[in-house]
Amino acid sequence: MNKKAILVVSFGTSYARTRERTIGAIERAVGEAFPKYQVFRHLQAR
Repeated sequence: MNKKAILVVSFGTSYARTRERTIGAIERAVGEAFPKYQVFRHLQAR
């Protein structure tokens, strides 16, 4: 089994609307650019 994935790593935000408009938009763009890959999110915080 050979699975392909892309991990999107960013600093998190507590504002849901901002997260959707920024991080979410990037994740969607990555998913559209690489449709054969699964896209996963990792939020980094202090």
